[in-house]
Amino acid sequence: MISRTLRHGDSGDDVKLVQEFLKNHGYYTGPIDGKFGPGQGFLNSVKAFQKDHELAVDGVIGPATRARIIELMVAPKPADDTATMEYWKDMYSLQAGVVKELQAEVERVKNLAKEIIGKGV
Repeated sequence: MISRTLRHGDSGDDVKLVQEFLKNHGYYTGPIDGKFGPGQGFLNSVKAFQKDHELAVDGVIGPATRARIIELMVAPKPADDTATMEYWKDMYSLQAGVVKELQAEVERVKNLAKEIIGKGV
């Protein structure tokens, strides 16, 4: 899931998810490595996406760009086999990110509870 603002120099699974999304939509041709740089290829693909979708062309995946990407990830896709496969890949990645975030939050709450009560939960 993309839940933070992403900028040149950032890395992580959320960057990888956007790389996959932009690659599937013809904007990005580089490696899916979860790194926003050091080169300009991914940055330029983000700017091209922003321009095509009438967003601020700043190369930053902030709230507006993130919302548009998520909107397109969950939008119905054409019925041809390739588009359907890409749609389900996008959906799986999106859902996997949400599950991972929820698992991390459960662990955080459990650890907090242990600190507060002073015993295992």
